[in-house]
Amino acid sequence: MKFCTNCGAQVPEGTAFCPNCGAAVAQDANQQTVQQPGQQFNGQQPNVGGANDTQTEKVVAIVSYLSIIGLILYLAKTAKTPFGQFHVKQAANLSIIEIIASVGIGIIKGILSYAGIPFLGTILGLVNTAIYVLGLVGLIWAAQGKQDKLPIVGGIEILK
Repeated sequence: MKFCTNCGAQVPEGTAFCPNCGAAVAQDANQQTVQQPGQQFNGQQPNVGGANDTQTEKVVAIVSYLSIIGLILYLAKTAKTPFGQFHVKQAANLSIIEIIASVGIGIIKGILSYAGIPFLGTILGLVNTAIYVLGLVGLIWAAQGKQDKLPIVGGIEILK
C-alpha cells in the first residue's frame, strides 16, 4: 500500500490520483509527484476513508463556472483538493473579470449612446459573450478532469 505525498492518505496500488485529495500519485514509491496543469483528474476513484469525496470535488469544479458561483465557492473555501481549488480559483477570477467587463462596457455603451453611436456599444457586448464561452470551456474541462488554464484569461490572477 502506498501513501499520498500530498495528504498522507493510503492509496491503492495502480491508482493515478489520490482518492482523498486528488493529487497525482507517483508510480514509484520513492518518487514524489504533485498534480500539474494539463493532467487528468480521475473523479471515479473510490474514496478510501478520506474526508473529501473526489466526485464531489469534480462537481464543485464544474459548478464553479456558473457565473458568480465560482467567486462564492472561492470565498467559502469549498474546494478541498488541488483539482477543485484550481478550478474554483480560476472560475472566481473569471467572475471578477466578467463583473469588471460588464461595468466597463455598460459605461462605454452609455457614453456611445449619448454620443449618437450606439452600434459600437453593441459590438462591445461581444466581450461578455466571449467570457461566457470561456466559462463553458472551463466547465467542460472540469467535467473531463482536465486541469488547464483557460485561454486568454487563464494567466490573469486577480485572486491568489
